[in-house]
Amino acid sequence: MKLVWTLEITIFISILGLALHIQPGALAKEKMPEEGIVEIDFPDATEAKVEVNITGTLFSLAAKAVQNEEDSALFNFLNGLKALHVRVYDTESLRGKQPKDIVKFYEQKLLKANWEVLARIKENGNMTGVYTLTQNDVIRGLFVVVSEERQDTGVGEEQKETVVVNLAGKVDLSKLSELNGIAGMDLKLPDLRAKREKISPIKEYRRKAIGYMVGEKWDEAIAQLEQILEIGDYLMSDYATLASIYLAKGDIGKCYYYLSRAYELEEDKETAVALRSKASSLAEKR
Repeated sequence: MKLVWTLEITIFISILGLALHIQPGALAKEKMPEEGIVEIDFPDATEAKVEVNITGTLFSLAAKAVQNEEDSALFNFLNGLKALHVRVYDTESLRGKQPKDIVKFYEQKLLKANWEVLARIKENGNMTGVYTLTQNDVIRGLFVVVSEERQDTGVGEEQKETVVVNLAGKVDLSKLSELNGIAGMDLKLPDLRAKREKISPIKEYRRKAIGYMVGEKWDEAIAQLEQILEIGDYLMSDYATLASIYLAKGDIGKCYYYLSRAYELEEDKETAVALRSKASSLAEKR
């Protein structure tokens, strides 16, 4: 009995650490330099092919340029912005890393700093991740990662081009397209105003799952989390939550299995393989 109790406590601690995204030796949440501003620091990328940095002063000048025009909303939008940072990477710049690696890196970074996933869009081979920092129902920061297939006319092969955009200030999603002219380039920003109503209800599935867990309705909670797979990729915390549910149900094998999936996302292959082996061993004994 003592061995079982110790095992459950050990598993619970592992789950808790994963669910809260706690890294060894770092209990505090990662903080951004300023409100809405994110350091673009993907470690495996070399110098960006294109780099754009626009400060609040330039936004103020742009706002004054349209002040006398009829579009007062555009003036207010530009006047409320603090900074725009853009990086464009080609395949060579990423040194063999895939766009999904960039999305994963920044998503984990942003979620630790209390940003939220606004949208994950996968279509026609392209990937887009959109994240927001919201305070009092006002968007104070926007972060977008867009990876698209581009035709290399020199060799006739498709190459990945990845665009990273960070916008800080009071952000009006309906006016984002206006930034293309200011930055002098196509920022590849999706039509967020149109897509906002169609954004997958992943957050709602997670909320309902937690509600069912509080009521110990384990199967209903599992059903909610499984809905996420039909829409987008699981986060590490989703696998950890499933592991905790199966632990509560007394299914240690599936608990180990979902913990292994969480460690796979962390790219801790050694731990993932060990947990998967334990899961298989328990399944064979049934």
